Amino acid sequence: MLPLQENLDYFCFLIFLFFCAGTVLFVKFNVPETKNRTALEIAKEFEKMHCKSEESQRERNNEQKLMGS
Repeated sequence: MLPLQENLDYFCFLIFLFFCAGTVLFVKFNVPETKNRTALEIAKEFEKMHCKSEESQRERNNEQKLMGS
């Protein structure tokens, strides 16, 4: 048996529990809702989430306007 498993005995599942809880929190706060949305809407949401500053967001908006015209 592993030393950690010997020390935790029947509570060794707690390691898995903490890993699962961390995964749930990551998904809850970092993955946008995608139900009834198009791929373009989801991509825009990711851009908003990962935008470094307001200035770069304005630059992207200007580029999109120029491409659309």
